[in-house]
Amino acid sequence: MAPLTIRDEREKWKKLTPLLITNTLPDDWSEVKVEYEREDNTIGKVSVPTHACESIEHVLYQVHEFQTIAQDVGWQAQDRFTKYRKTLRGTARTKWDSARALNPGNNVNVFDACVRTMIAAMVGRQSYTNFLSYMQRLKKPTNLSVEEFISRVEVICGYATYLVQEDGSAGPAISELTQKKFIVDAMPQSWITNFQNAGLSHANTTIEAIRTYMQLQS
Repeated sequence: MAPLTIRDEREKWKKLTPLLITNTLPDDWSEVKVEYEREDNTIGKVSVPTHACESIEHVLYQVHEFQTIAQDVGWQAQDRFTKYRKTLRGTARTKWDSARALNPGNNVNVFDACVRTMIAAMVGRQSYTNFLSYMQRLKKPTNLSVEEFISRVEVICGYATYLVQEDGSAGPAISELTQKKFIVDAMPQSWITNFQNAGLSHANTTIEAIRTYMQLQS
């Protein structure tokens, strides 16, 4: 996709089709050290990704990693509020503070509501619907191998529950069947035709079998 030169158009494009197109991978993104208390009451430090609203994929990755770490080390609500804010920079911290003001309270459900409010402020209250629309028309970038592409689709679909629906609620998880359809439909048309002519479909084939078949086509 050719880069857009008009700032407003580019911002709109980033919001509607933000995934699989970032120029950096998670390993390239900044991290901060956050303290936690071990079971033996000593203090440890864990690396948590940071973000400053670079892209929605970046935001979703960061939120997912923080939530996973919080669950692993046993952070309760107050810890999550305090420590999450420390991972944010610039515009991201401002949007978080606004989301916090709109969601009073101090429990894990309120924390999750703040996350959804922050994401909604970045990409709108139809972000989940936009995500589905984007994935339905997605085509595999030529610069990604089949393996890389399928792995990123699987990971990104795992972020879908952090996106919000129009009523502000979390979007439902993306089923494996739907993920397989996204993957197959994103391949070059000639590969899809060969796949179908072999008597295969996303409904009767595992993701691993789809990966193997499409790698042979590349």
